[in-house]
Amino acid sequence: MYKILLIPIIIGFGAQFLKIIRYARTPKDAWKQLLSYGGMPSSHTAFVTSVTMVVFLSEGWQSPLFALSLVYALLIIRDAVGLRQALGQHGQIINRLRNLLPSDERINIPPLEERMGHTPTEALAGAIWGIVGSLVLWSIL
Repeated sequence: MYKILLIPIIIGFGAQFLKIIRYARTPKDAWKQLLSYGGMPSSHTAFVTSVTMVVFLSEGWQSPLFALSLVYALLIIRDAVGLRQALGQHGQIINRLRNLLPSDERINIPPLEERMGHTPTEALAGAIWGIVGSLVLWSIL
């Protein structure tokens, strides 16, 4: 039973640490990736894909719990790729407008986060990490 909880947590943290490795050329930016949104691979996608995978391995594909976890995963992935990607684009535009303000007016308006969502490739990488990692961990734990 502990596998169902432990494996997705390991997969989610593992995805965040993969970001550090990916951005290691600029060490300052690499450690920021540990707690930031966006980037390759999508840790949100990896986590929910792992949850769905361990429920599948534990309960089978005909289980109502598997169906619920699959729907939940699809919603989270859609949100990461769609809505949060759009929020990041809005942040970029608003920050550009903010930078047009005189500096004395700009000081009261903090810059917005620009990297919030994921590209489809980042989400796909997260899904692959979630599936493969879950299968490997399931077999050894």
